Amino acid sequence: MGVPSLEVSNNTSGEKHKYMLTQEVINIGRDSSNDIVIKDRIVSSFHAQIVREGNRYVLIHPHPDRQQTLNGLFYHGRKIRGDEPFRQPLTPNDLFRIGDEHGTFVTLTYNDGSGVTGENVPEVHPIALGAAEINIGRLADNTVVLPHPQISGHHVRLVRAKGTYQILDLGSTNHVYVNGERATNQLLKLGDVIRVGPYRLTYTGTQLMQFDESSYIRIDALHLMKFGNKQVPLLNERQSTLQRPGLLSQSRCLQHANWVRTAG
Repeated sequence: MGVPSLEVSNNTSGEKHKYMLTQEVINIGRDSSNDIVIKDRIVSSFHAQIVREGNRYVLIHPHPDRQQTLNGLFYHGRKIRGDEPFRQPLTPNDLFRIGDEHGTFVTLTYNDGSGVTGENVPEVHPIALGAAEINIGRLADNTVVLPHPQISGHHVRLVRAKGTYQILDLGSTNHVYVNGERATNQLLKLGDVIRVGPYRLTYTGTQLMQFDESSYIRIDALHLMKFGNKQVPLLNERQSTLQRPGLLSQSRCLQHANWVRTAG
């Protein structure tokens, strides 16, 4: 077993730095007194902290000496607000991002030192918001083009309304999901996670953080239940997700086994 580490990379400069996690407490931020110094304006002076608890490490946001950070975090596509307390025990290949409305982001990737090859990291392509109307689909006349066979020619539209955006499904083949629920016409809230085919879009208010998971297979199951002898419940999961890299398709298994189709 090797030494756990944290890799820090920047999407604008392309720089990557690896830091060995050998202390009980590791401070992360822009200030030069931190153990891991990230000299980027989107990172707060004291942004986060990693602490050892027994045989594991835990990431804490915001830094315990601060009440909030400027840009918060992204974790598993969810926006962690700058003033939102967040604790996450680190698991192999955990990935956190710090980003702003201009599409700049810093990625923190945890390696537990086991030598196990990590999963492919989904590519991120920030989509700037601001226009009164944004069309998303597979065809070239859309504002945002998502070139994948599971995406309809004209899949979804965002319309500015009431200080946010309203999301409209344009009669797509494979539908639109917001926070795991099918959506046809609704207002977006900060941190909402939109799924369009193999793309995951996180709404931050000023942009969509687009995570391209087209090289993954993902199965979402709702109300999954299994019974044993005498109808004893062995499994009762309201929602379960299985996702693995390396396969060039994506499937969604819903309550009535509606499988994803190639869009027309």
